[in-house]
Amino acid sequence: MMNVYLFFACLAGLFIETFQKDDFSKVADVENSATIIVKPGGVTHTEQKEVEGVKCFFTYTAQGGTGEEWTMTMTHSNDKKYFSCAVERPTKTSYLFFMNFKLSMEGAKLKNVQAFGNSNAPLQPGEYSLDKKENHIMNADEFKSQLAHIRVEAKRSKKAAAKTKKEL
Repeated sequence: MMNVYLFFACLAGLFIETFQKDDFSKVADVENSATIIVKPGGVTHTEQKEVEGVKCFFTYTAQGGTGEEWTMTMTHSNDKKYFSCAVERPTKTSYLFFMNFKLSMEGAKLKNVQAFGNSNAPLQPGEYSLDKKENHIMNADEFKSQLAHIRVEAKRSKKAAAKTKKEL
């Protein structure tokens, strides 16, 4: 009898945990990509993309090399509740020396972030900071100036989603 109670307790725990987590596996339902040129020269540049009223901004300053082709991609779920924004070098290697970077979103709250340097090596926690209040990820004091891929995942609030539906 104890095994039956244990079985149902575990099953209930899995059920509750499943519905408490945000389901970002649905984000890649609809995709919108563009090629951007990441430019060196020590000047701060900002690239922007907007999908369904959610905006993504990539701001950076870089040196060295020449302009590189990168991809900026926004995806969202069919219900327009979950969004992601990724900025990446398709070859996973950049020859630019990044002085700083920031990836932010408007219209959806950041929940998860990923940042990688060359050869798909994850940036260490001291190399970037996540500010959920300001809704961005950016370089930190220990940033080693290598960036090849950065991605944020966000969830739109019910209030923002309702506003977007009214606008349509």
